[in-house]
Amino acid sequence: MKESLQKAIQFISEVEVYRKSDTHLFFLFLRENRTLHSILLNNYRELNKILKYHNDEETVKRFWESDNSFRYKLQRNITRHLSNYLSSLFHVVDYSRSTLKKYIKTNQEIFLKFENKKRDFLFNNNNHIFIQDLRNYTSHNTYIKIGSSFSYNIQWTEPKKTIFVTKSELLKWSGWKSESKQIINLAEDKIHLNEIIESHFKEFLRFQNWLYLQLFLVDPSKIRQFNKDLNDIYIKAKEANQVHQLLFNDSYMRYINYINIKLQNS
Repeated sequence: MKESLQKAIQFISEVEVYRKSDTHLFFLFLRENRTLHSILLNNYRELNKILKYHNDEETVKRFWESDNSFRYKLQRNITRHLSNYLSSLFHVVDYSRSTLKKYIKTNQEIFLKFENKKRDFLFNNNNHIFIQDLRNYTSHNTYIKIGSSFSYNIQWTEPKKTIFVTKSELLKWSGWKSESKQIINLAEDKIHLNEIIESHFKEFLRFQNWLYLQLFLVDPSKIRQFNKDLNDIYIKAKEANQVHQLLFNDSYMRYINYINIKLQNS
């Protein structure tokens, strides 16, 4: 008992030193990135969850058998989830443009790759430009007025169910970039958002995952020290039965090891 108490007391002084170290600051930097990423994923899942409910067979029946209040409430909730998703999406974009950019800029080779990929995805990607303008539409103009489409055809294996916005409603706003306006003008009167959002999100996720891995390549010596210090403090925490004093656990250590192995094999 006395020995374990001594280890705990000794560890408390060691962890205070660790919390002021570059390793801990870098850990917080990585965690901030993943937290924004996690919020985005959660908002995307919540949006998909309500869209799945919207397309459910029982929901379709209620749409036409109930009064308009059910339809309006569901469409309003979809609008709310869509706005949350778009907001968190561009939190991640802004964070990449500022905080991550400052760190990546310390390695010119990786920074050049980042600038090229960013240009291709953010500036030369009409799909992304439209999604960005859609966020600006909700931020600076009005909410997205969602409609529900349920189409039936005897040749289809199942009905087509989707949400849409009307071209005429969107074009009331003058803030669309030329690329977005072209997409709107070329579309049918009902612009189906499900496919656009899903396609864009998959691209965006690939770009962000690539970007996150680059953080481990900017300064190899820093990462070696980070791995060593993190492993050392974690071993000491386990020996002193003080893992709860840290902001990470076994699963995070496995995750970091996985990241490092992935980079070594890439």
